[in-house]
Amino acid sequence: MLADGTIGEEELRYLADLYAAEVRTSDDAIGSFLDGLAERGLLDSSIVAFLSDHGEAIGEHGWIGHGIFHEEILAVPLLIRFPGGEWAGRYSEPVEHIDLAPTLLDRLGIPIPEGMQGASLLPLLRGEPAALAPDRMRVSQRAHGIGLSFADAPGLRIYFRRTPSGPDHLEVFDLGADPSEEHNLAADPASRETWMPRLERYLEWTRSRVAEDRAFRVKGSGIQEEDKGMLRALGYLGEEE
Repeated sequence: MLADGTIGEEELRYLADLYAAEVRTSDDAIGSFLDGLAERGLLDSSIVAFLSDHGEAIGEHGWIGHGIFHEEILAVPLLIRFPGGEWAGRYSEPVEHIDLAPTLLDRLGIPIPEGMQGASLLPLLRGEPAALAPDRMRVSQRAHGIGLSFADAPGLRIYFRRTPSGPDHLEVFDLGADPSEEHNLAADPASRETWMPRLERYLEWTRSRVAEDRAFRVKGSGIQEEDKGMLRALGYLGEEE
């Protein structure tokens, strides 16, 4: 996170310019890739999907990078081009990465394996009712703690973060009235009865998973020390793992 005064406005603008340049470079590369498919006569027989794993915070909410659950991290592009430009258009419904694999399988006529997470987006594209779940929970578990996020039915976004040391951190935002997530409603008694029961259920779920999760710790899993070092550098492992 940003400490007070450690990064000024000029530095933030510089970081934003670097990020914009990276996006432009990616955009140019995507254009070249699509042009290459077209030149080879492959574009109209191909399904092409582009997406991002996460966004980046550049000073928003006192943060640089990713690893938090605000909209600048969660809201990422998902672009799919079907053969012949089928179903071309923009869709505002909330979808997620886990919907991509069942969508591609469905379009190719391949049965979606039982138990696969996510839902095919083809019904949505056809204008039919889609079995999407806009209130899916996001979980981030790292060496420095666990974070939860979910969108409640009334349009509230709930963030909860728990670390090994220090108090729990809770933020609640009304995305409709406050899309920039600047006004924390966590202390608002009028809204607590709306989201608190679900948060408590999610916390109970995470507690029930602790023992199971330990079985998947890196210790003894056969991951090489070189790979562990890379994971530590990225913040996905603690020093003891």
